[in-house]
Formats: sequence, structure tokens, C-alpha cells
Amino acid sequence: MNELLAWFQAQNASARTYGTLASRALNMVEAGHADAAAFRLIGDQAMRFFLKYEDEPLFVEEGTHAFEVMTNILHLVAKLHDGTDAEQIAILNQIAKADLIMRNK
Repeated sequence: MNELLAWFQAQNASARTYGTLASRALNMVEAGHADAAAFRLIGDQAMRFFLKYEDEPLFVEEGTHAFEVMTNILHLVAKLHDGTDAEQIAILNQIAKADLIMRNK
């Protein structure tokens, strides 16, 4: 997971970055990664963002905000195994909630 976080932080806040993130996350799901639920949520969220801005202008403020949200999500997932079962479910719920909030913007 830390690999994906490090890769993402080295990118810019472009729509293309989210398309690549979606592909990377979904590849991890297909590979049977232990955090498949988290990667599926991240992949779906990243792909929706990519498709929304693929052919549309992405304003700096919106791109920066989305980048910060996704960075925070990836930090949470990096800590997924440190928590109890209840804390892990809470992290997955936070990812899903962030996805819903981003959809409505």
C-alpha cells in the first residue's frame, strides 16, 4: 500500500493521474491483495474522477482539493492493518463517504 501512496504523492493533480491510480488499484484487486475492498473503493472513486475530467477543464482549486482528499484516503489505507476490525471498517466507511461527497461536487 505504501508503494501506491508514494507513487500518488509523486504525481501531479491531473485527471490522467486518477486514471492511472484507478488502473493500479484495480490491478491490486485482481491480484487478490488483502485490502481488496479498500482498493476497489479507491479504484472506483479515481475512475469516476478521471471520467468526469477527462475531456473537461480541471480547475487548480478543484484538482488540489481532490488530490488532498485522495492522499488522505491513501494514508488511511496504509494504516488499515494497524487497527482493530471495527477501526478497519471505519476506514472503509470513510473512503466510501469521501467518494459520495466527491460525487456530489
